[in-house]
Amino acid sequence: MRTRLGILAFGVIALLVFPASAVMAHPPSSMELEYSGDDGILTIWIAHAVGNVSSHYIKEVEVKVNGDEVAELKYRNQSERDGERILVTIGRFDPGTSIEVKAECSRSGDMEKKIVVQ
Repeated sequence: MRTRLGILAFGVIALLVFPASAVMAHPPSSMELEYSGDDGILTIWIAHAVGNVSSHYIKEVEVKVNGDEVAELKYRNQSERDGERILVTIGRFDPGTSIEVKAECSRSGDMEKKIVVQ
């Protein structure tokens, strides 16, 4: 009887704890990209609200131009609790050039966004 109660108690605790940790680990919620052809700078805003910027953060950002990697940025924390703003000099490109960014969370998930130079 005690063993069954112990298993039941563990099950209830697991149901309460594990879903809470899954909610706390999440990919970025949105991403905004702005490219300036005048100076070749890509501005990236990654919305990723966290409680602790040292333990839950955007850990890696990869930038590709026409499928070729031009920047791989790695982080150990997040500079703001609501997200990360990044400026990257990637060079000047002609209209029609594809710029892709992938942001990865330190705990779980990632997000990708693509723009085309106008």
